[in-house]
Amino acid sequence: MFSIIERYIAREIFQTLIGVSLVLLLIFISNRLVRYLADAAAGDIPSNLIFTLLALKSISYFITLLPFALYLAILLVLGRLYRDNEMVAINATGMGIGKLYKIVILLALPLTLFAGWISLKVGPSTSATEYKIIDNAERKLEVTGLSAGRFREIRGGERIIYVEEISPDRKRTKNVFIYARLSNRDVVFSAAKARIEFNQIGERYLVLEDGYRYDGVPGKADYRMTRYKEHAFKLISKFKANARRKRDSVPTERLLISKNPRDQAELQWRISLPLSAFFLALFAIPIGKVNPRQGRYGKLAVAILVSVFYFALLSLAQTKVAKGELSPAIGLWWIHGLVFLLTLLLTARQLGFRWLGRRFLGRA
Repeated sequence: MFSIIERYIAREIFQTLIGVSLVLLLIFISNRLVRYLADAAAGDIPSNLIFTLLALKSISYFITLLPFALYLAILLVLGRLYRDNEMVAINATGMGIGKLYKIVILLALPLTLFAGWISLKVGPSTSATEYKIIDNAERKLEVTGLSAGRFREIRGGERIIYVEEISPDRKRTKNVFIYARLSNRDVVFSAAKARIEFNQIGERYLVLEDGYRYDGVPGKADYRMTRYKEHAFKLISKFKANARRKRDSVPTERLLISKNPRDQAELQWRISLPLSAFFLALFAIPIGKVNPRQGRYGKLAVAILVSVFYFALLSLAQTKVAKGELSPAIGLWWIHGLVFLLTLLLTARQLGFRWLGRRFLGRA
């Protein structure tokens, strides 16, 4: 299927793809690890779940990073071949731009199909698993990760919680102190004991028992002290998934039959990410041609800006479809068509707008 030169170029692209993917994945995972470690230190998630969540998150990162990693790998390889004048020697053997497209398509097509399978099938299930793990962790951290005898700061100091004792099952506490900033007023709660309760929709409340509520500043005319038998204090979870986040865990089969614009936007996004890998791979060939005097990275900055603009347009179109401002029939598809048309125009320009059939299969 491949000649020696074609195998050489394909091997260079594949090896570079692995290297670029690992570097990008390491950057994203490291950033996420730092956030998880901070959350674990603050008591928002159990520390033993960090690497499980990282493994699940890496799947969604793979889908997001693959298009750019493949695009960048092709650009780097072509840039080196042109810089070292290897492409001149390759062209001298009779290999034209059509063979380059053949190599890239045979590499990009299976990667696109694999990424599509992950995006449509594996991704939603891993997202659902991630949310389930987080929800279970929240319920197990019955007192939001509080430690006995330590002050816990929440939301940048807007709330401070202190408990003197916590029961072994972590469901009840004794001698609770809470400071909160509510409606621009300082409010302090104290209670002899407290417990965690959940309402019907899963929201958590810290129910204070036998305590006092102090509103305002002591000595001011509006200062109030209220004794209560029970007082429910809502606990805000930073991991509470909103509707948009939950949508990425909806099975693709349900999205296919849904008429909801948000579901249709999510479905098109799942399809568009793998498709963008294929179209960016094709686009990398004409834009990757550089003058040897330009160096290996001659057009890299421009190429990266094009890819950023591509994904920005996809994100904007998804938002418009979700809001009903753009027809799903148009949706995100026109953006892929635009990139493909630009690829054809750049290829034609590279061939000098001559008879494309002959030049496409001949020397570039």
